Amino acid sequence: MQVEDFINNFPQEYVESVEKNYENKKARIIFTSNINNKYNGHIFHVIMILNDDLSIQGLGFMGMDLRPLQEYINNYNIFEGLPCHFVVIMDGFPQHLSAVAR
Repeated sequence: MQVEDFINNFPQEYVESVEKNYENKKARIIFTSNINNKYNGHIFHVIMILNDDLSIQGLGFMGMDLRPLQEYINNYNIFEGLPCHFVVIMDGFPQHLSAVAR
């Protein structure tokens, strides 16, 4: 999946800002609090690691409660059958969810 397609997939009411650093093969979406109503969690941002052709190599979500988002990613056909790791950094502190794309 191309990074622009992924970024444009999010409705604008969920996106506060987008940072693109294609030279370093990274991009980041900072979310508004509206996205938390959709996923019943507390999601802050997603960092995308890119391949040379600007397709997504991996995603890293940061937030306080990412379990609903993990369920969504596990059922999303782009990531079906691919690694999706959920890590609690420390109780009460941000959690990290990473997924590997095709």
